[in-house]
Amino acid sequence: MKILLFSRYSRIGASSRLRTMQFIPHLTRAGHQVTCAPLFDDHYIRALYGGLWLQKVICTLRAYIARVMHLLAVRQYDLVWFEKELFPYMPPVAERYLRWLGMATVVDFDDAVYVGYHKIPVLRYKYHSVLRTATAIIVGNANLSAWALQAGGRNIHIVPTVVDIQKYASSQDEDLRAPIVIGWIGTPKTSHFLRAVESALIFAHERYGCVIRVIGDPAYSIPTIGRVGVEWSETTEAMMLAAIDIGIMPLTDDEFSRGKCGYKLIQYMASSKPVIASPVGVNSQIVIHGETGLLASSVEEWKCALVTLCESATLRTKYGRSGQARALEYYSIDAVLPSIVKILESSCANKRSTRINNIEVT
Repeated sequence: MKILLFSRYSRIGASSRLRTMQFIPHLTRAGHQVTCAPLFDDHYIRALYGGLWLQKVICTLRAYIARVMHLLAVRQYDLVWFEKELFPYMPPVAERYLRWLGMATVVDFDDAVYVGYHKIPVLRYKYHSVLRTATAIIVGNANLSAWALQAGGRNIHIVPTVVDIQKYASSQDEDLRAPIVIGWIGTPKTSHFLRAVESALIFAHERYGCVIRVIGDPAYSIPTIGRVGVEWSETTEAMMLAAIDIGIMPLTDDEFSRGKCGYKLIQYMASSKPVIASPVGVNSQIVIHGETGLLASSVEEWKCALVTLCESATLRTKYGRSGQARALEYYSIDAVLPSIVKILESSCANKRSTRINNIEVT
């Protein structure tokens, strides 16, 4: 089977790297040929995070032209696999074009991106059309599945975001390492979620001497503590996570956050780190409260959770090991690869069967 993968980003983009790209070597070993054609390259992402709007516009125009050229050659493939949509902030013309061609298509969602179109009348129902034209739909959690079903989608599959467990190191000896490092990983576009729990982080810093480390937003700073952000890179990511003691994922409780897939938590758990998370959306399913970490809603609950973990290295180790075991069982490549392969192969087979039947009928 020849697959054309229209990822949204290059490997710098976590959603593209984890939702689609990391499966390419496994699909190749299964005998499939995958051609990856990212929409936005590294230059676009750096322009986005750096606020370079003119460069962002230029990169976008170049990206859209390149995608059009790929679409013109799409007939040489058996299946098109894409993230969310083919052209952001454009009507679903390309998706309808693929349906008109009779192409098998699989679309993947790992965020409630549709929220961004709520206030744009001409695009408000864009994803309804994208979903209805897809042969199969892959979503990262039950909230996204419910939305896809309500929007008219069919053949919906829930596949969580997963990691390659082998890339992550186990915990070091907690008793021999000080001070305690509280870590968060993400991008400059998502670090704003930390603002809601900054007072709890300041409390942990002042009471226990905790180091706060924000991986992925080098400019991030906290009042009275200073700059705590550090650069992210794919090559050093696992090493940086191995150097933290507690992984955190605060969220606001809104429609967009409820569509998130908890990737940070899965990374922390794969690194055998105890976690603290807001009980929003899929977070409450990933984290088993009191076993792999703690769930906290208010600032006071966040402070209590930090106290609990900061005062017990034994508990941190216990939660970390339980979390790693859970990540291995439910959130590893091996756990979902059979489902991914089956969805892609069956989508291609079903579309091919439909074409044959249509020829026979006519």
